[in-house]
Amino acid sequence: MPEKVKQMQALFYSEAKKYNVLPLDNSSLARWNTPRPSLTAGRTVFTYSGELTGVPASAAPSRAAILDVYAESTARSKSL
Repeated sequence: MPEKVKQMQALFYSEAKKYNVLPLDNSSLARWNTPRPSLTAGRTVFTYSGELTGVPASAAPSRAAILDVYAESTARSKSL
C-alpha cells in the first residue's frame, strides 16, 4: 500500500507541475480577509453625472451618509 501512495503522490505532483498550480499553499483565508483599498476612504463629496448603473459597493458612499440630491430634468411631467 505505501508504494501505491508514493505512486499517487508522484502522479499528483507531476500533474500539478504540468498545469502550473505549484506551489500549493493554504493561505486563501488570509488572502480573503486582507483589507482591500477603498475608493471612498476619506472622501465626503461624491459627484455622479449621466447615466449610472452598477456602482460597486466599494465605490459608493456608506449607508450612513447624508445625501443632498440636486436633480435636473428636461422632460415635462405633471407630477414628480
